[in-house]
Amino acid sequence: MQNDQQATLQVIITSGPEDPDKALFGLQLALVSISSGTPTRVFLTLRASQWACARSLSGAGASEVYLALEGLVAAGAEVGACSACLHKHCSVDSEDSSTLRAGIRPAGLMSVVHKTMSGAKTLTF
Repeated sequence: MQNDQQATLQVIITSGPEDPDKALFGLQLALVSISSGTPTRVFLTLRASQWACARSLSGAGASEVYLALEGLVAAGAEVGACSACLHKHCSVDSEDSSTLRAGIRPAGLMSVVHKTMSGAKTLTF
């Protein structure tokens, strides 16, 4: 059976600096997806929104998480972060995304609903 519309993968990351291995696994899965030609979207929410902040976190695994995010952006994946969570964790104003890492955009939860309702397969880490 051939599908006229290519499936999209949506990866929701909820794990922040308390569990960088879990966040990294989800991001690596997204990298494999985008590298195989599958349209891929990553949504950072809850404590994972901290990975979107321009100021870098330190600690075990943090640099690998940042490298994976950079790779996703470079490969053309859509990377969004919960705007309410960004306000809490990064002090991001909805009008100013200069406090975010390059290529990451604030997004509302409705964007997750819309992607899911449009048929995106969704995984959460």
